[in-house]
Amino acid sequence: MCLLPPRVLAALAALFLAGLTAGCGLSDQNRPFVVSTWPTTWETTDGPLPFIRVTYNEPVTVLNPNDVLVTVNGGFIAVTVLQHPDEANNIYVFPVARTAFPENAEMSITVIQGLAINQDRHYASGKYITGFNTGREPPLPVAGLATVSLLRTTTGLAVQTVPTPAARRPVGVLATTVDGVRRIWVQLEDGGGTGEALAYFEPGDGVMTPIALTTSGGDLLATSSTISVDPLGGAVYVAYRDDASGRVRVYSIDTVTATETAVLELESVPADAATMPTGLGIGEQRIPPQLVVSAADGATGMLAALDPRTFVEIDHDALTAGVQGIPLPAGGGPTTVANNISVVADPGNTDAAIAQGNGPAATSVGTVVGSTAALVRAPDGAIVLHALTGFAGLDALQRRARSDGFTSTTAVAVSDDIGGIAQGATDVYGISFLAVGDRMLVFLATASGPMMTTWAYDNGGNFAQLDLDLGTPGIQGVPIAVVPLVVGANYGSFPPAP
Repeated sequence: MCLLPPRVLAALAALFLAGLTAGCGLSDQNRPFVVSTWPTTWETTDGPLPFIRVTYNEPVTVLNPNDVLVTVNGGFIAVTVLQHPDEANNIYVFPVARTAFPENAEMSITVIQGLAINQDRHYASGKYITGFNTGREPPLPVAGLATVSLLRTTTGLAVQTVPTPAARRPVGVLATTVDGVRRIWVQLEDGGGTGEALAYFEPGDGVMTPIALTTSGGDLLATSSTISVDPLGGAVYVAYRDDASGRVRVYSIDTVTATETAVLELESVPADAATMPTGLGIGEQRIPPQLVVSAADGATGMLAALDPRTFVEIDHDALTAGVQGIPLPAGGGPTTVANNISVVADPGNTDAAIAQGNGPAATSVGTVVGSTAALVRAPDGAIVLHALTGFAGLDALQRRARSDGFTSTTAVAVSDDIGGIAQGATDVYGISFLAVGDRMLVFLATASGPMMTTWAYDNGGNFAQLDLDLGTPGIQGVPIAVVPLVVGANYGSFPPAP
């Protein structure tokens, strides 16, 4: 285990003693105090860290969000704090403009007295200081025709490949690490007639474990990735077509027990022979987040939203009977949420739909050259990227910016050279930001096989492709042995539920 440098510990100790002095004479008042943090003192997490949880001895409210200091390898990093409405004793500290604190780093946190007050409006009498370490980025899950592989994010080499149940096609995949236990969650195209359309495995497993989901009597179907994870790590969310009712069902799965905890059949998406969920996004700007689900519905498409805390659908038109969604003028496809704006791509055409604040209406905007195979937002919510199939030249990605409300696009060129030779790529398999948030992987299809490119992101909207072969002139990618038809994502290490 790696400890903090002596100079950092000395500085933090001085802050701590100063805090104790400031607290003298206040002990006769009822004052809150920090009883623990996650990670715990000197703990090393399994992979990057999405947040730090600070637990007090009693219910508190954030008073001064600037009264918390976090260092990474001795340098301070910008953070923001949030509280979950169901966790009055906890405060969550998130890195600004990142999905996680950096991997393989020495960290410390200083909780200053004024961060929170209790119900008597008193703050703590002293500072709380502790340190811990973060682990390395784990292998990335990618799905093929009937398998899921784990790829090293630095080399593209597969370290494990696991077949799906009954060789069914995987349409979505992601990985979580909760309390040190890593699981890879696989959304399948159907449940084999039984509703077992979701499965998982842990590194080292030779087979996947299917999960039985509640249906209305038939099977569950999916044609594209509609799976994501709660920002606090407690639940995996996934959507399917219930083939008996013809409607869209959304499920919440406990990441520790791998069991269904809630299910909701969407009222705003009508039953139709064409009804199918096409995208699922999470608005992470607030806790609890809001889930949005795009769907084909026999018309142009529909965008539905639900509150994951209550698992109740949100009505976007209170004047009309029933629960109303947001009609999508450009059709439903891959979906993401950035800065409370839902972006829904139309994979068959060149437009996208933008819904401000998830309602009450969506607007068709912009053009994209080629078809959208996947949609991803940057960790800071400033950029939305379309991964394209059928693109021309080197413009394999299309970029939308927060600065204009994601309404217009610009092309992003990708070098598809391997060994100094252009590969003539015209399709992107998938795209994924790594858990640390400042690197991105883009997988391309070429005549000689699939390849991986790596990108750096500066949290200001700028991308730079990295050279993966320093011995060859130009910017080079690397070939990979597996065919990643679906590219998943790693989520940072989460603690056990409070």
